[in-house]
Amino acid sequence: MSVDAGLTLNLAAQKGLRSIVDALLASRWRACDDGWWCVPAGEDVSEWRLVQGAERTELDALVQAKMRAGEVFGIRLFWDGADVGGEFLVFPSCEVVFSPTMDRVKLGPRTTDVSWYLSRILPIFAGRDDVDLDSWIWRETA
Repeated sequence: MSVDAGLTLNLAAQKGLRSIVDALLASRWRACDDGWWCVPAGEDVSEWRLVQGAERTELDALVQAKMRAGEVFGIRLFWDGADVGGEFLVFPSCEVVFSPTMDRVKLGPRTTDVSWYLSRILPIFAGRDDVDLDSWIWRETA
């Protein structure tokens, strides 16, 4: 039986999606591979595709297009130097949903090490002028 785990953040961002994506990419979370970004294939966030953009230009254009259309933006990121990762979905409302889908850090066979994820995600939004963390909740079902 699989475990469904995730973190939901409610943020206030001056520049909306742009501020949130910039904060994530300025942290130690990294793209799938140098020069490649893994993003949803379209409105269906269950299918993902690779986008090349070594200097983030194509990714920035995609973020802008999603902002203008009021659509969800998603990006798959890995923790720097590890195979641990997941999907970040950023909604127009500035809600961010993180799902730890790659090499989930565990305390036991069916228990996620929540503190590992919280210590690497919550500080991203602390002390920034353009993004405020209003609330967060971790959910997990086995």
